[in-house]
Amino acid sequence: MSAGSSTVPSFVSTLNTVQHGKPVSMKEDSSVVARRNLRAVPGVYLIEREFVYGESHSKESGLMEAAAKGYTKLVEALLAEGAKVNYQNKEGMTALHEAVNDCRHSDVDSRIQIIQTLLHAKASLEIPDHRGGYPLRTSIRPLGRVSLRCYNFLKETILKGIEERRQKGLAPFVSRQFADQTFLTAVIQGDMQFVTYLINLPDMDINAIDHYHSSQTALMIAIEEGYIDIVTQLLTKNPNLELKDRDGMNALMYAVRRSLPPVVSKLIRAGVKINEFNGRGVTALYEAINPRHQENDIDIQIVESLLKAGADMSLGDYSPLSEMQSGHYKKARPRIYAVLEKALAAKEAQSSSSTSSASAATE
Repeated sequence: MSAGSSTVPSFVSTLNTVQHGKPVSMKEDSSVVARRNLRAVPGVYLIEREFVYGESHSKESGLMEAAAKGYTKLVEALLAEGAKVNYQNKEGMTALHEAVNDCRHSDVDSRIQIIQTLLHAKASLEIPDHRGGYPLRTSIRPLGRVSLRCYNFLKETILKGIEERRQKGLAPFVSRQFADQTFLTAVIQGDMQFVTYLINLPDMDINAIDHYHSSQTALMIAIEEGYIDIVTQLLTKNPNLELKDRDGMNALMYAVRRSLPPVVSKLIRAGVKINEFNGRGVTALYEAINPRHQENDIDIQIVESLLKAGADMSLGDYSPLSEMQSGHYKKARPRIYAVLEKALAAKEAQSSSSTSSASAATE
């Protein structure tokens, strides 16, 4: 539709005012639009920052744009004119995805209103985009926790749906993928109450993998975020501690990298394998003796815990033993070097004692 066209889309008549700026009649012809110095782009009237899609664009495209921009009245108008609320664009996103994606903006009230309007029109929380992201997950990206109100609103809607399904004798979730993403999103958000609720539902997968991001398990995410209470709660459900992310990192390696001695101890007690290799061919012990900061008491505690649990200093393409043998390590990490040296001496003494005992028995 050109700027000079006098044709106004049929659904425009349902609006009498715009959301931003001065009220204007939406039935005004193109000459009025021109006098207001407002430009038109192909297929779109831009009126006081309000988008109204013309005949060359679908109502669904307009709905998604309105939801993304926070135009409450336009969302209502397009839905009233029959726009399909669960229409997906080429990225697989729906209007609900668009609405929650910008919950980080200051005008959260209008976002909540749009989300309510979409949900009332039967927008589905169970439609993923092409990356596998559901609206709940979209509400916290990329920085998380900055859009708590939108997240909580969606969470309460999901909780209501779960309870309704359970009362009917149905499974809590329609699909495994939606269940996994809801669980993983709760962990990312650090929502202890929701995590506890979810892991006690029947058939929930404690080992759900976040294919949306980095193939992490819920346990890895909780460790990386430093949510020790959630880690403790997840461990009560006996997660698979042998799982690794796409870089070959297991839960223990995450705990070491995040310098979390309590979590390292919890994982050791839970039976994690100490001498596993990551994608770079090194063990958790190697990661521990090479902290990304100046060595401190926490590093010493982690190294001692790993050695006590049976960590092997000789394993790996780059082993702790080879580090000790390099000239610079003792100077760079004197306290960790001393711990390794003490452990190595104890191991050699034990080996010598075992050899002597075996010789005496032979005689």
